[in-house]
Amino acid sequence: MKTKKEKRNLEFLYDILTELENLGCFEIETNERDRMRIAKKIVEVIEKGSEGEIYDKIDRYEV
Repeated sequence: MKTKKEKRNLEFLYDILTELENLGCFEIETNERDRMRIAKKIVEVIEKGSEGEIYDKIDRYEV
C-alpha cells in the first residue's frame, strides 16, 4: 500500500508529465495511462537508485 507521500509524489510527477505533453515536449503523444506508467517508472528508478539500468535500456533500444 502506498503512503500518502508516495501517492502525492506520483500524482505530482503525473501532473508534470501532463504539462510537458501540453507544451509539446514529447515527440509522440501520450495518454493518461502512458503518463502514469512513466511516472511510476521514474519513482521506481529514484527509489531503487537504478539509473544505470535505465541508461542500459536506452542504449540497447536507442530510445
